[in-house]
Amino acid sequence: DHAGAYAPDGGMPFLAEVMREGFTLDNHMECANWTMMGTACSVNGRHNEENGFIPELGLLRGPLPDGPTLAGSLTDAGFYSILTTGNSWFSAEWNNAQGFSQSGLVGGSALNIYGTGESLLQSAILQGNVPNGWMLHLHVMEPHPPYNPPAEYLTAEAKLPPLPGDWDLAFKDDHYLATYTWPNLDPEDQANLDAHMHARYQGELTYLDDQLRTIWADLAARGLIDDTLIAIFNDHGEQIWEHGNESHAYSLYREENDGILVFWAKNIVPGSWVGPTSQIDLAPTLLRLYGVSIPPEMTGIPLGEAEEDRPTFALTSARLNTIQSVRQSGVKLIYNWSGTVEMYDLEADPTESTNLFDPTDPLALALWSQLLPHISMAIPVVYDDEPIWPAGLPQPADSGSSTDTGN
Repeated sequence: DHAGAYAPDGGMPFLAEVMREGFTLDNHMECANWTMMGTACSVNGRHNEENGFIPELGLLRGPLPDGPTLAGSLTDAGFYSILTTGNSWFSAEWNNAQGFSQSGLVGGSALNIYGTGESLLQSAILQGNVPNGWMLHLHVMEPHPPYNPPAEYLTAEAKLPPLPGDWDLAFKDDHYLATYTWPNLDPEDQANLDAHMHARYQGELTYLDDQLRTIWADLAARGLIDDTLIAIFNDHGEQIWEHGNESHAYSLYREENDGILVFWAKNIVPGSWVGPTSQIDLAPTLLRLYGVSIPPEMTGIPLGEAEEDRPTFALTSARLNTIQSVRQSGVKLIYNWSGTVEMYDLEADPTESTNLFDPTDPLALALWSQLLPHISMAIPVVYDDEPIWPAGLPQPADSGSSTDTGN
């Protein structure tokens, strides 16, 4: 809702230009709502529960299991692949950089991450390591808490009343302290803090947009986009109290769970795809485009090959309970393992404000039947959590979990 062509006045004019010149996926959903889970889906081409491993945000952390990836498949086909990332969740530390010829964790801005990656690429080219092509994957941090762009991008915030607390939102600890305090503020102070967060968030987006413009110009000057496909996508969204929390890794509502994916190349035919797509589709789509065999473990579907009413799924196990969702034909069902179920008509209710769930509704039952296999896959691999089954809905025969008395 803030990105490029989706928000014409949203402060990302360069991304809007790229989206108009490129090919966008306009009904795109993430598989999760935080970095390790989201990037795993993108590079593995399958859901985390299908991978037999649910990444843990808390103390019970572990690395991803080995398996086929986008980078690995391209490397096996003769590509030279490089990852430079600003977030350790997407790095060799958690085995989330499998298959890359080179990978490195880089601090700083998008420009710094690009500079490191481009330098590695140029070195590989000079050494003759890329005769069959290359992939450069840049994982940047903006926007991400704390929203802290350079001062020139915070002019809108400077016009706001002072914060209602003694916080410096440029620092992560203060950012989260402010968000934890928000429920106890009076409505006027809540609105003020909300305005500060939005101003800082928008500042980071505009800062990223300007960096993308600079990166693009440098790629063009070096001749690196003459015959290159560029894909721009996110690993999760961000909520600013739309559903009671701030940042991400909380819920699977659209602000955290909707995604963007745009393809751009000099010779691409501009357009868009409105059919349902998922984060797991990126890897098989790229492999199909480059004539590389798609590993059977990848359950994502190359663009254009899915059924029009294909369901898309998401799962998170992070700051709150384990939560899973399914979306099909404009309707979304969200199941919280605490035993609650919600259902939303996304066309009539895009902000997911009115819960339509009724356990006797045939549509709700149909969506639940779609979601149940993914719940079953998740049960044995989720740490320290088990589902409470909502009354009136089917459950696996050997679930061994309790049943709720209602929603």
